[in-house]
Amino acid sequence: MKKTRAIALSGLFTALAVIGMILADTILIKSSLFCLLVAAFLCGYSAYVNGAAYGAGTVVASFLLGLLLAPGKLHCFVFLGMAIYVLLCHMLEMKSVGEKPVKKWVAFLIRFAAWTVFLAAAVVAYTLFIGDLKELLTGILPEQIPDIFIILILTLIGEVCGLLIDPAYKQFIHIMDRHIQF
Repeated sequence: MKKTRAIALSGLFTALAVIGMILADTILIKSSLFCLLVAAFLCGYSAYVNGAAYGAGTVVASFLLGLLLAPGKLHCFVFLGMAIYVLLCHMLEMKSVGEKPVKKWVAFLIRFAAWTVFLAAAVVAYTLFIGDLKELLTGILPEQIPDIFIILILTLIGEVCGLLIDPAYKQFIHIMDRHIQF
């Protein structure tokens, strides 16, 4: 009965994550990253409720279904990076309360390094498949700014966002636990 419940809940969270990916393509562009992050949080919550294996299965199933159903296939890859990062944060959180806990500064360095790798992969993929990074900031910054400063600004913004994901995920779990009784 316990495995049946875990599979059913993982399926539910997979469906909600796919809906989040589809919504990321259909509503305003400004909120697409929010929808993808909520979808990644749902996969992390599946790992929190059912275990890491079910959370990983939810990520894989959501990604594959998103590739089939979502209009913007590129959002599926953004979701995949965020979901893997959220699962990493979840696993580090679980390791910090085990028999041999991971020190907080080691967990922070691992999260920071992982986020930096995902951010670098996103920048490279964006440059290869979509276009110039300057297009993201057209109309926001003056055009005379050198490319290196634009890359630095985007990197700093991305790193700050990465630091906010872990506390936001913990708050998401707290809210879900308060409102959903299993």
